[in-house]
Amino acid sequence: MRYRQSDGVPLASAMAGFSLATGYRLERNPHLPSRKTPPRGPRRPDPLVDIFEAEIVPILKATPS
Repeated sequence: MRYRQSDGVPLASAMAGFSLATGYRLERNPHLPSRKTPPRGPRRPDPLVDIFEAEIVPILKATPS
């Protein structure tokens, strides 16, 4: 977005040929999606994993609303 150096984001994104939202996203974080770090996974084990299938699923099936 070289137009950004002399013009504002709305005009620069229009001149470059992409949406206003993309212009603001590029201004906030100029890195490509392939260069971003992936989000971290869960940091602790699920405390309900032992009882979910045995107790919670039957309750949900008995009262679907």
